[in-house]
This record gives sequence, C-alpha cells and structure tokens, in this order.
Amino acid sequence: MNISFIGRVLSKISSDNPNHDVVYQEIMLEAKAYDDESARQAMTTMVKAQEGARKNAQGDTLTVSFDRVIDVKPVLDDIFTDGVRALYRRHFTQADALDVFSRDE
Repeated sequence: MNISFIGRVLSKISSDNPNHDVVYQEIMLEAKAYDDESARQAMTTMVKAQEGARKNAQGDTLTVSFDRVIDVKPVLDDIFTDGVRALYRRHFTQADALDVFSRDE
C-alpha cells in the first residue's frame, strides 16, 4: 500500500560569473510510495530531472544541480482537522540548528 512521505531535498545553483555565490535551494516534496527508500528515490529522480544550465537576464549561465535528500519522513496524519493536517515535524535543541544542513561524511 502506498502512503504519503514528506521530504526535504537540497539543490545548488552555481553561476559562471565569479562574483556570484553558490545559492542553495531547499525543496519540500510529497511522494506516494511503499517505503522511505522508494520515496527518497522518487524525490531524487524528480529533482535530478530539473538539473541543467540556464541563462539569466544578465546573460550569466546558472547551473542547477541536485545535492542530496536531507530527510524523508512519513506524513504524520492523513486526516484533516478543521482543514489542516500535520505533515512534518523535526526536533532540535539549538534554535540556530533550524537553518543548518548537516552532512554525514
């Protein structure tokens, strides 16, 4: 049986212009899948399909590339209560950890 999973995927956008910093893009996705691993694979495939180079208005080439799946979790609740349902939750002990991506290496 397929269930819903929520995932956070990280991509990066780099420029051929040396004056531009790399920009990271966090994408929240929902996938219907049998398990965490198949949801992770579906999300990876979808984001990798959007990779490529494009010109911006200034003529710089911007390259979008998949970086990694940050995490994948089952949707917390499939039932809407007053038009709202819980999709995702994470816990941490330091407020500044909200904006930090950890990398297991």
